Amino acid sequence: ILERPIRIPRSLSVKAASILKGFLNKNPVDRLGCHPDTGFTDIVTHPFFKTIDWEMLEGKQIPPPYKPRIDGERDLENFDPQFTAEPVQFTPDD
Repeated sequence: ILERPIRIPRSLSVKAASILKGFLNKNPVDRLGCHPDTGFTDIVTHPFFKTIDWEMLEGKQIPPPYKPRIDGERDLENFDPQFTAEPVQFTPDD
């Protein structure tokens, strides 16, 4: 986001495009959710989230729109093999 202009697909709704532009604003001071006093309120009051009941969401009372089937703790079925086949490399600690 720092080097090129962001291109929002025309297929997105006006509300979706607006929230993406807000979250991906190059200037952190103007970025949606980054104001020290009103950051979270700016997000929850955005028209994109109009249908969200934030209290129910916080209370985990809203079922997810999609729940993947998981066959075990190490089930990688929902991840692209391009990433799961990569060799493990440890990052040196600075």
